[in-house]
This record gives sequence, C-alpha cells and structure tokens, in this order.
Amino acid sequence: MDYQKEILDCGCGRHHSCQVQEIQIGTDVLGQIPILLAPYEHILLVYDHNTYQVCGRQVETLLRASHNQLNVVLYPDAGLLVPNEESIRQLEQGIRPTTQVIVGVGAGVINDLCKYVSHCHGLPYMIVATAPSMDGYASQGSALMLKNMKVTYPAGGPRWIVAELEVLCNAPMKMIRSGVGDILGKWSSLNDWQLGHLVIGEPLCPMVYNMVWQQVIQCMADVPLIVKRDPTAIRHLMEQLIQMGVAMSYMGNTRPASGSEHHLSHFYEVTGLLQGKPYFPHGIDVGYSAVVTSGLRLLLADASPLDFANRHQQEEWEKQIHRVYGSAAQGVLDLQRQVGFYAESHRLDSIREHWGEIRELLLSGPTPGQLLARLTQAGFDMEEFWRLYTPEMVEESILYAKDLKDRYTLLWLLQDTGMLERLAARYVREAGQPPYYVLAAGGTQ
Repeated sequence: MDYQKEILDCGCGRHHSCQVQEIQIGTDVLGQIPILLAPYEHILLVYDHNTYQVCGRQVETLLRASHNQLNVVLYPDAGLLVPNEESIRQLEQGIRPTTQVIVGVGAGVINDLCKYVSHCHGLPYMIVATAPSMDGYASQGSALMLKNMKVTYPAGGPRWIVAELEVLCNAPMKMIRSGVGDILGKWSSLNDWQLGHLVIGEPLCPMVYNMVWQQVIQCMADVPLIVKRDPTAIRHLMEQLIQMGVAMSYMGNTRPASGSEHHLSHFYEVTGLLQGKPYFPHGIDVGYSAVVTSGLRLLLADASPLDFANRHQQEEWEKQIHRVYGSAAQGVLDLQRQVGFYAESHRLDSIREHWGEIRELLLSGPTPGQLLARLTQAGFDMEEFWRLYTPEMVEESILYAKDLKDRYTLLWLLQDTGMLERLAARYVREAGQPPYYVLAAGGTQ
C-alpha cells in the first residue's frame, strides 16, 4: 500500500507526517514478519484467545523459529476486552528490561493497548491485523477507557502494519460490517469538520479532507462486494481504514475521521460499560449514529434562527451529568470546565450571522434515507438499533454525548442554538418508528 510518509509543502501550511514505515496487505504476508523484525532480538507478542486462533499461533510459530527471545502476553478469555487500567497493567507485566519491540495480533483494543504501552516505554510496535473493523490502525491516538472515561491518548503509530488478506476475508461479518460503518460514518465527521472550521475557526486541510472523502466514495461503491467477502473489495476496505489513520496522523488529531457520530457511539459504549448493558461494536454504532446525526442536521436546517437562544442552565446540566454518567460524572464535568464551551456565549451571534452558510452545510450531506440504504446493503438494521438502545437512551445520547469530548460538532451547534432538547425529542418521536429515519426539511428522505 502506497502513501506519503511526509508532506512538507501542503497548501494548508501544515507539515504532515505519519510514523508508519511499512504496510503489508496481501497474500502470504505473515512470512514478512520475521524479516521486518530481523534487527530485533527480544520481542513481546500480544494477543487474546480469539486472535490466537485466527493467526496468533502462526505468528508465534514464525517468531519462535527466528527469534530465541520471545515473551508472550495472552489476555484471558473472560469476555469483552476493555482497554482500561487493568488491561494496560497486564500488558506492562510482559515487558522485560531487554524488550525491544512489541507485536500485537488483533484489531481495535489490542492495537490501542499496544500503541499506548509501546509509546509509554519508548518501544516500536507492529500490529498484525485480524479484521478490517476500525480506522485506528495507523493513527497516532490510542482510544482508552480510563477512570470510566473514553479518552484518546496521544501516542505514536505503529512502525509496521501487516494484514493477511485471507484472515481479513474470513473475519466475522460483524467486524467487517463495523469497518464499513466506520468509513461511511465519515460523511458525518467531515461535515462536522467543516462546521468547526466555519463556526469556531478550526484549521481544515483541503488535501486531507479530500483524501478522506475519496475513501468514503470508494467504500460506498464497494459495499455490495464487501458483504460477499470479495478479496479485492476487502483489501480496499482495509486500505481505506488505514488511510483514515494516516489522515488523522497528518492532522495530529482525530478530527478528519471523528465527529458527532463517534461521540454518540462513545456514549453507548461508556454508559454500557458503566451500567453493564450490551452495546454494538464501535464501527456498527458509528454507522447507526451517522444516520441519527444526518436526521438531526435536516431538523436543524429546517429551524428558524429567530428561535435560537442560549438556554443553558448550569445547575440542571450538572445534575443530569451526575445522573447519566454516575461514577464517570466528575471526569465529564472536569473536561467541560477545561474546554470552556459552556462559558463562551459569543458563538450564537456568529451562528446567526453565518446561518445561510451553516444551513447550506447542514443540507450538503446524504439524507438519513440515502445513508441508511447503503448501510442496509451492508447488513445494518435500524430496527435493531432502536431495539437495543431504546428511544429514551437515544435521546439521552443526543443530549449528553457531546460532553464526553472537547470537539465542536453538530451536537454543540444544537446546544448553542438552544435547539438541542427540542430537536432531540422530535428526532426520537419521528425516527423511532418504521421506517426508522426522520422525515424533515419539507419531507426530504
């Protein structure tokens, strides 16, 4: 897979770089692992029971044949692996004074844990991918669950990414579907990036924006073949997911690939873990949540700026944060005090002044029906979303997901205009029944 490791003369004025040195996607590429790691003697190999069965056993056999000093961390088969303090501790117990490199075999959680620990210990790491399921393979951020908060910790990306095509094609369909949802959700994140640029002046790089856009368009075209496990389409999907990580590395943050749709998905994960309730894999949540944010954009575009007002009530908001987030509430409150979005009142004047441009932006993406049609091709079922999360929970996610992050998105625009509660309730009322997407803006579907 070809990509530019460094871009010095970008038109946005920014110096872009990505730390990944080698990306191998194809047939019989696992045999390249000992060659890539030839300069290193002592290796820490990380996997769980599932990824050991997928290709971890093969990777271990290859490394034991070529390296005498191999230490292994096997996460126990105890259900869902969470990238929290305990998982970090278990991985760090496998590090020896002589450890030179970490090799993770897995996808999202294994990648995030290896990325974080390798960064903290100044070690290079390799990820051997087991599924085209998420966009964080090449990114420089590690998504962790620390103190019950979903945080993205700045960390270096992997030095090598190795992905055996047969392994990717045979991944569980829900993981392949998760990768599709993560990519198609970029419709929402790109719209939010433009929104942040327009409302609060965030930097936006047209080159990176178009890079992400092209991957989304390709994925849209490939969906019918992806669900058939077509090797070429699966390879494209993996390349698209890696390109998203490269885009995030170029910007030094997750902005090109994460917006309001990701914040909703994080809400379902965080509250699910806090309350012991089930939730969908991340990318599947992102796909469903992108349908939600698409509907909210239409509803807000249909509103009159004459109705906009600052309706924030600090005391009531803090009360609700404690109710919704429980033991994680203090972390949420501390984050928002640090960010200061609630304390800034000048944005509403700017929103009214630029409402024509903002409204045009809100209407520029796919409608909920258009997005859902392509997701349905990939096996998404909006009824399943509403059945698992319930209308009440979806409404709460719209109201409080923004507080988990420090990024300006559609959810903050709803807050700034004073339309958040009204349109959250209306969305749930109109969308939470067949055909499970909102009709708004004059009946647009």
